Amino acid sequence: TLFILILLVFFYLQKEDRKNAEENVSFEAEVQEKQEPLPQKVDKANTKEATPVKEEQPTNYISSIQSEADFLSQFPGDWQFIRNKQGKITSIMGGEISKPRDMNLFIEKLSPLLAQGEFSLEDTQIESDTNLIQPFATQQKAKGFQVYQGSATVLSRKSDGSIYIINNQLKDIADFNETILVSKSDVEKITQKLFPDKKIQIQNEPVVFSRNQKTELAWVAKVSSQSLPYQTFEALISAETGEKLYQSQTHHQN
Repeated sequence: TLFILILLVFFYLQKEDRKNAEENVSFEAEVQEKQEPLPQKVDKANTKEATPVKEEQPTNYISSIQSEADFLSQFPGDWQFIRNKQGKITSIMGGEISKPRDMNLFIEKLSPLLAQGEFSLEDTQIESDTNLIQPFATQQKAKGFQVYQGSATVLSRKSDGSIYIINNQLKDIADFNETILVSKSDVEKITQKLFPDKKIQIQNEPVVFSRNQKTELAWVAKVSSQSLPYQTFEALISAETGEKLYQSQTHHQN
């Protein structure tokens, strides 16, 4: 009888333990359901808003240069301005200018100091014969026509691109008649009369010829001898009147 009583007490205690365990599990689940997640605090002080990136706009790093004073104010240095008999600047040298971001723009801004009138510049890169110098030239144009012998050349160091000499052959351009009244075939006949027994080659398009404060269109005729001694020169024929305007120096070839 005592043994049976002990078994009954044992089974009763196990039953109570299981009941308490189930109640605890149920209570914990109920508590978890009732709990709401706490809102997260945002630290605005440490939060960085994305800053929109502004596109870099190209700028004119120099203003238009109208005089020697303008040049010296923008590019200080021991510069010398070389002029011809008519007072026109032919060279600028003696100082140093850091490499421009755009060489053609640099010469364009400089052009009011070098020549007068309305014209544009067409850049041309020149291959250098040395490892020290890098020339950069611009061809002058007016109303779409090339200007005869109109150019500006900048000499820079290959090592750092700094400018140290500016050579000026830009022409002063006055207003001119852009209508071609004398045709290329007419010029061929004119030059054959002017230079008989010579080989003559006429350029396909007339050029702007500016001299003695006068500007007009002209045809370029390249004239050369057909026998010894070989000689070559250029003659410019007016595209308006047909008269000879200019003849270059004769080059002799052996």
